[in-house]
Amino acid sequence: MNELHLSGGNVKLPLYEGRPMREDGDVCVRCSYAIDKVVWPDSSPNAEDKQVTVGWLDRLAATKACKFCQFLVRMFFSSTDLFDSENITRGRRFLCSLLPPTSISQITGVALDWDISVSFFDHHTNTLDQESLAPYRQLDGPRFRLLADSAGALVDDKTGFLEGDRIRSLARRVATQCNASFVRNKYELCLREHGAACDAAKDVMSRHVDGSVAEAATKYPTLLIDVEDCCVVDAVGHSRYVALSYCWAAEPYLQLLVSNRLLLRKKGGIDTAQLAPTIGDAFSVMKAVGERYLWVDSLCVVQDAYASKMEEIAAMGTIYRNAVLTIVAASPARPGPDMGLPGVKPGNRPVSQDIVTVKNLEFAAAMPDLWTAIYESRWYTRAWTFQEHELSKRELIFTPHQVYFACQRDGFSEDYVESACVHLDEEDDSRYPDHKRTCCSYQTPEEFGWVSPESGVNAYEVLVSKYTARKLSFESDGLNAVQGLIALIRAKTDVPFLCGLPVPHILDRHVLWLSWVPNRRRAPSKWYGQPFPSWSWAGWCGSMRYPLDGDFFDGRMNYTTEALVRDCKALVWRGPSPPMDVQIGDGNDLGPEWDEPTLRRCEAALLLFVAPYATVSLGRSAWGTFTFDGKGADFSTCHPIFIRNHCAGLVCFDAVNPDFPQVLEVRTKEQAWTPSPDALDHVEVIALSAGSMPWLLYLPIHPDEGRSANHSALDEDGEVLRDHYPFDESKWRSPSDEGQMFADLINIMVVEWVGEVAYRRGVGQIHPDAWNIVCADTSKVITLG
Repeated sequence: MNELHLSGGNVKLPLYEGRPMREDGDVCVRCSYAIDKVVWPDSSPNAEDKQVTVGWLDRLAATKACKFCQFLVRMFFSSTDLFDSENITRGRRFLCSLLPPTSISQITGVALDWDISVSFFDHHTNTLDQESLAPYRQLDGPRFRLLADSAGALVDDKTGFLEGDRIRSLARRVATQCNASFVRNKYELCLREHGAACDAAKDVMSRHVDGSVAEAATKYPTLLIDVEDCCVVDAVGHSRYVALSYCWAAEPYLQLLVSNRLLLRKKGGIDTAQLAPTIGDAFSVMKAVGERYLWVDSLCVVQDAYASKMEEIAAMGTIYRNAVLTIVAASPARPGPDMGLPGVKPGNRPVSQDIVTVKNLEFAAAMPDLWTAIYESRWYTRAWTFQEHELSKRELIFTPHQVYFACQRDGFSEDYVESACVHLDEEDDSRYPDHKRTCCSYQTPEEFGWVSPESGVNAYEVLVSKYTARKLSFESDGLNAVQGLIALIRAKTDVPFLCGLPVPHILDRHVLWLSWVPNRRRAPSKWYGQPFPSWSWAGWCGSMRYPLDGDFFDGRMNYTTEALVRDCKALVWRGPSPPMDVQIGDGNDLGPEWDEPTLRRCEAALLLFVAPYATVSLGRSAWGTFTFDGKGADFSTCHPIFIRNHCAGLVCFDAVNPDFPQVLEVRTKEQAWTPSPDALDHVEVIALSAGSMPWLLYLPIHPDEGRSANHSALDEDGEVLRDHYPFDESKWRSPSDEGQMFADLINIMVVEWVGEVAYRRGVGQIHPDAWNIVCADTSKVITLG
């Protein structure tokens, strides 16, 4: 048997003969049948979700003369979800099928919904020819649509019309330059049809505390750009403006400085030739959407006036939240020169839309959806753009693929036509009296989830995990880039923040974040001249998350904590001024100093408190992670705490320690939690709180990462019993038989002393009985930096 090398990768599949072709066209007999079943689907009651089999992928690839076969093969290899070395190997076969539309014209029997999904069924052998045999698994692949230009070909020759119902989910041709009418029409449609639903400021948390409090942080920009007069103007009196969300270029382009601010305020003072290409293209987009005033940080914030710059940074959240529209430059992931907004100028958007013509119909492969395109962009990886996206009420998103428009009620893309319909005339009304006339007017979706597949920032814990996964060009912007969002949350919830953490429960809960990957300390703050604290996630570069789900602000916590610390206060720096003491109570009576604006933006503080402490033995070999998703050295790993030669708890370090190997080896609990005298270290830990739940654990007990044994404790029959505990349950007491969870599992922090100041090294949990053995009611004053 020969081998067939397919374009798209170094992939070898068995070679089969091409399939028989129709005599009257450039499509094979099998594909002709499949296309007919898609155009005129089976309307019988049991036809729903019935796949139309097209054939084996290797047979499709070998049928070079069939345009539709080659169309499906190209879609297979262009799909990032399907084309990887694990899914496609020599000797595997894939059976291709189509899922016909379920919405059918009652008059002509033609399909009305043209978003056609393609599936590939993975078979483990290359010797099968029986298409009915059960596959190993189904790989849901790409989609294709009928081009709107071809909709007329579906008109019934005898009646000359389609029924008045809409033909939905059609494709639009995408050119190298963006469709200007699409840009303007979708923006105006949202303004006209959605009204208050999209005009209202975007919500930032899962609930409202008080409407008046929620809007207390409203602030409009100080300066705007008048794109008609090409100058910077005062924003007073111009509440309607568009904002630009983009990544700064590496090249030096025009910026607003103390030295040129008078010049840029003059009419024509902005030389568009000196603008970064992205900003220059944004001027063109402004004209397309009919707006005049634009806010861009580099030209609306004086870059070398640090005090006023900090004021604008603190208000960044409301600036984007109050913009009528945000233009998003979702540039490619690879770094490089600023190429401008893709599609605005000729030559900077090399679109490759796959279109095939068969049986007088034109089909187009669906281009990447919004979130696939965004995930591929550099814009999505940057920390500053996180709050800009989360707070924008409407977004016009430019990607290398196409342009997307997203608002709070709907979403659109250049390659997608929502619907089209052909009205019945008066004669047709008399022939079909029961048919209700419909029209092409826009209809707002009743339920809408197009804008984001994620839940958004509906909890503080979500904010931390999403934001810290982003990257910064300047490490000292660790809090600046999210300060606007935190300011809005503070205003809405009336909860004070300190160095990015909510003050209520700051020591018993909010300092217990986990490093998602081994991290390193962040560079000192420029403004305060002090290092970011080690106890805040803002003090570290890298991705963080909290060990348990919940929403502190909404009260939807599935666990509780009891503080073990007392006499808490903070020593806070306020710029060049000496530090001041701030008492930390229960969050309800904090004193007037918490209302100072400089304290809200505090980036440097020491926490002073009294806490129980102990010195424990720690295993140098790592095993397991505090997450269900941990799969090796890419994740921060756990080290066992040994009390009386038994594993009594686990610790996750924030930074990589060469003395503590991070590689996860497959072992049993007995092997991993048996101490070796020459592989122990001694660390100091402080007890912060007693928690009601053990943190989620991934333990590499089985080499298959997906096996239940790695994620959960199993009973004798191999059934999931519960989550893993962070200690050797054969040596330390477990919950009661009634299933009661721990009321006193101790949440601890590993610290390292430098002089009289302790610094965080990691966090973990320890069994309460073991803690009582090593602690013996000893406490001391901790100064945590």
